[in-house]
Amino acid sequence: HLAYVGIPGAYLDGDVPDGVAGLVPGDKLLDRRYNPLTYPNERDHFFEPHYELLHDWAIRPGVRLSQTLFYFDGQGYYDEQRFHQPLTDYRITPWATSDSTLFARNYYELNDAGFFVRDANGNVIVDSLDVVRRRFIANRHFGWVPRVEWAHDRGTLTVGGEMRWHDGHHTGQVISGNGLPPGTPADLPYSDYHPRTFAGGLFAREAWDAAPRLQVTADLAWRHEEYHQRDDRFDGFRFDQTYDFLSPRLGLTWTPRADVTVFGAWAYSSREPAFQDLWAAEGGTPPLFARYDPATGVWSDPLIGPEHVNDWELGGSWRGSRASATVNLFRMDFRDELIPYEYLADVNTWVPVNAARSVHQGIEARLKAALPLADRATLALELSPTLSDNHFVRFTDLLDAATAVSRDGNQIPWFPATMVNGSAQLGWRGARLGGEVRYVGRQYVDFSQDPTNSVAPHTVVDAIGGFAFGVGGTRVDLSLRVLNALNALYATTGYMDYDASGNLVPMFTPGATRGWLAQVALGF
Repeated sequence: HLAYVGIPGAYLDGDVPDGVAGLVPGDKLLDRRYNPLTYPNERDHFFEPHYELLHDWAIRPGVRLSQTLFYFDGQGYYDEQRFHQPLTDYRITPWATSDSTLFARNYYELNDAGFFVRDANGNVIVDSLDVVRRRFIANRHFGWVPRVEWAHDRGTLTVGGEMRWHDGHHTGQVISGNGLPPGTPADLPYSDYHPRTFAGGLFAREAWDAAPRLQVTADLAWRHEEYHQRDDRFDGFRFDQTYDFLSPRLGLTWTPRADVTVFGAWAYSSREPAFQDLWAAEGGTPPLFARYDPATGVWSDPLIGPEHVNDWELGGSWRGSRASATVNLFRMDFRDELIPYEYLADVNTWVPVNAARSVHQGIEARLKAALPLADRATLALELSPTLSDNHFVRFTDLLDAATAVSRDGNQIPWFPATMVNGSAQLGWRGARLGGEVRYVGRQYVDFSQDPTNSVAPHTVVDAIGGFAFGVGGTRVDLSLRVLNALNALYATTGYMDYDASGNLVPMFTPGATRGWLAQVALGF
């Protein structure tokens, strides 16, 4: 059963009354398990076998070719139930009836004063329904990925590329519904379109030992992407969109001593919008393009553009006999970063927006130590903190056609400023016992940086234990992991959406409560 729709904060806090007339208080453990998708057949039926041919050839000493041919052939469908949907979203004309009690009042067309709109015969007009629909997809994905490595004097040159084709056929049908006009045929189609994409590219990477303790790496890549929308049975929407990107990279690695490494790198990269970013193809919604040619039915000039980034990194590492440490400073300057803007829970996809300028910068570290104890016992420690600053430099948020708000300086949603992973494990004579801890800082779920619209910081602890021993030449390893051992109640992420009353509120994805995972591994 599918479960991807978030829940209001009241369900996380146990503030949902469970009794008659709201007299019984809610239950945090019960309410957070609420799934708005209640239809029993809300499931994903999909099968996609993968066929791959892998080829490696040592052409001569120092020269090696590797390549992959692949073909994926998949198809499947989702059965979904949605409530209070406009009939026109399913290409069904609103219909008239003399009975104004067949459905809830808001399933009829109402005027601004809240009264029924009636036709010339005095009948009320039904304009909404509860629908069970089937969304089907047939995918073909195939291509070739070659690579050649040449180990030459003082370095290695790698040249490669890719060619990938994708062909998808999407259809939608109304299986049943409460509010359908009398005489509606079974399995009524409402969506049928056929997108095709192609991705290709070439790259070259040189790792050159410029000096005994200095290595230089240089990369240059070209990437090409094509989207072709064809065979839209109902609306005839068509578009052809291509992207070409050149991505250079330069890195230096200096090893002044065997136990110390210093590195720095710069890279420039770009990313195109996904196909669904340009067109969320459901219910006749036009593609997000600025121009339309009615003579040819072709759309052009997309409203969502590609993003570009300059990435700078500087760091170093040290490795001792019992401990090691790595530190990395990074700064990514974005132009037109693709930011999720509006979540369409109905079809589980996002509408993105380009932020004119944004920055992601910070420090990452990893510290490890293995300490010997008495009687051959050891204590392994690890700590990996990330401290970052992710903010808009220049971004105007269009709330509606007449309202624009500057979000300059605000934190970018879904990027916590602090994340920490840590672990400690005690080992002795084949037995081990320890724990892992994960801390995630506050995540905003909209652009306003309002704490009300955010996921609160949370800490999760896992307990781990195990025992390894040998039996007749076979190594047996038993392990148990208790996930969220302290049963923390938290949310993992969220988004903004409209609740049952029509208010725009944060919706949250609850984290799993305590669970466990056991494993038996045999080594021969």
